[in-house]
Amino acid sequence: MDRDREFSRLVAIELVSEGKRRGVTQKQIAAAAGIGAPQLSYYVAGVRGLLTVGTLLRAAERLEINPEVIVERAYAALTQMSQADVMLAANNPGYQPADEQGRED
Repeated sequence: MDRDREFSRLVAIELVSEGKRRGVTQKQIAAAAGIGAPQLSYYVAGVRGLLTVGTLLRAAERLEINPEVIVERAYAALTQMSQADVMLAANNPGYQPADEQGRED
């Protein structure tokens, strides 16, 4: 899965998770976003299309969810690196963690 699609998937997952924490169903989240429930499911699965910033902002505004929190959580999940990898990367400009080597984005 390419990085854009994976990030879109993680944002959708975080949006749905935050909605559920607030007692909002996936169907209600989709309605707030102005999309159908099947489309939201596709975003969550990462199988069709990319969740747009506009869709995220529309849902977040209508559900009173801070979109920054959603994006931060998704980004953290996308970029999980061990502390050792962070230190190695800081000291070696070309360093890539073992699971990132040879990856084509």
